[in-house]
Amino acid sequence: MKKRLKTIALVILLPITALAIYRFGFKSKTTTTVLQTEKVQIGTVAKKVTATGTIEPVDTVAVGTQVSGTIAAVYADFNSVVKKGQLLAELDRSLLQANVNQFAANLTEARSQATFQQSNFNRQKQLYEVGGHQQG
Repeated sequence: MKKRLKTIALVILLPITALAIYRFGFKSKTTTTVLQTEKVQIGTVAKKVTATGTIEPVDTVAVGTQVSGTIAAVYADFNSVVKKGQLLAELDRSLLQANVNQFAANLTEARSQATFQQSNFNRQKQLYEVGGHQQG
């Protein structure tokens, strides 16, 4: 019985010991970070900054419209100063008006079709009611 307990203890303790040796014995040492420091000095701050070269924008924004079509008139030029709400361009309204007219015609046709189907339903309902009374 004692031999069996020794074997079980050995099986349990051997992996734990090996893990501890690996963890604490072979683990690489951490490197320390060296920071460069300077002593505090009193000095002056420059009041003027000069630069040479071409000025480039950090971000560019593409300005567009969600409505597409032919432009009929342009009221602003390239690089002109514009204000909020200012009209910049005007689209040709003929194509847009044609779309509005088409949708209005489709609506009129749908209403006419609904009226026709309702009258057809009413007629069929009357025929059904007349036919139902004769058989009863």
